[in-house]
Amino acid sequence: MDRFISVVAGVSGIAVLTRDGLPIATRFRSDTPEEVVGAMSASMLAIGERVAMEFGHGDLEKVLVIGKTGYTMLIGAGPDAMVVAILPKEAKIGLVMLELKRASEKIEKIVSEYIFEVP
Repeated sequence: MDRFISVVAGVSGIAVLTRDGLPIATRFRSDTPEEVVGAMSASMLAIGERVAMEFGHGDLEKVLVIGKTGYTMLIGAGPDAMVVAILPKEAKIGLVMLELKRASEKIEKIVSEYIFEVP
């Protein structure tokens, strides 16, 4: 997370969440409530997956919300987690996508070691 914040200029925050929106790790530059980020991210993921399925786009790779003053990007990190980044309008989207993909691959490996299925 520190690497992402240092590489992506002006990032407002980044969060690693369960697919239900529960925080695993968060880093925000402002007073952004992690509960709000978690709830919104879980909704974005569910809607994105539904849209991809309904339109025959295959598995969802990422969700990108574009606003007048910034972006929110979400990417899955395996079957149990996701990463969401809150970004300013000046963010270089290509760089963000690359760094989020790298981060999600590392997070997937870490999270998979600690997720236990209950019989």
